[in-house]
Amino acid sequence: MKKIVTTFLAGILVFALAISAGCTRETLYPTYEDGFFVYYKPPKDEYVEIVGLTELGHQQKVIVVPETIGGYKYRICDSRGWGVIPARWGDNNTLEKIYFEYDLFWGSSSNRYFTGTLQKFSKLNKIIINNQCVNYDNILTPKNINFVFSNELYSYRYNEQLCFVPDHIQLANVQFLYNYDNAPNEGYYWIDDIDDGEKIEIIPPDPKREGYTFEGWYCEPECENIWSFDTTIYKKSVNIGEFYPDDYVTYVYAKWDKK
Repeated sequence: MKKIVTTFLAGILVFALAISAGCTRETLYPTYEDGFFVYYKPPKDEYVEIVGLTELGHQQKVIVVPETIGGYKYRICDSRGWGVIPARWGDNNTLEKIYFEYDLFWGSSSNRYFTGTLQKFSKLNKIIINNQCVNYDNILTPKNINFVFSNELYSYRYNEQLCFVPDHIQLANVQFLYNYDNAPNEGYYWIDDIDDGEKIEIIPPDPKREGYTFEGWYCEPECENIWSFDTTIYKKSVNIGEFYPDDYVTYVYAKWDKK
């Protein structure tokens, strides 16, 4: 406790001295923009930290966070200290879904700076984690938001039944599979969670496989019937504390042609 208080006081002192020397928040903690995102680059760090949304980002209904932002891997965090307002994703009342397409580093301060501010979004209800490799510390979800994973990523298994339903953690009901042995990410390429009676709104980019050409998405592993993105998804209702039924997930399979 003494160490925490000392660090806090030291931070305030450094910031006060910087202000007295004519520095501003902008010069002490410069931020940059890339597409939908405002980010901060900590000194000597391999990651950037998403600290907000740009004006264009504020207008989006669905946001897919790319592999890199500003040319760097990213994390959900804000290490700029006590002298600045913590990460803000803006008062975006249109945002409904956020997709994290690649590895997500969920820093220890994320719950304060990210999930707390998500309460501002009146329509946001799903954060979809598409990649198997996710680092996070005790995700605390606002009551109105579900985190969506593949069944292998956030696994609640019992007697080979598919995923027990915990509070605020949701199983993706559409899962795109690489469809070959020893594929990355435990075979999952892309996942989504589609409301009942809706269609897939985000068509994933074509997957890549060394020595093969991607030939499209199909309804079965044998790739006999091509998948139509005009297909309506019918989502079964599952109550918290129950198991997902075996046919809860719609699987879509990649077809490959050897070069």
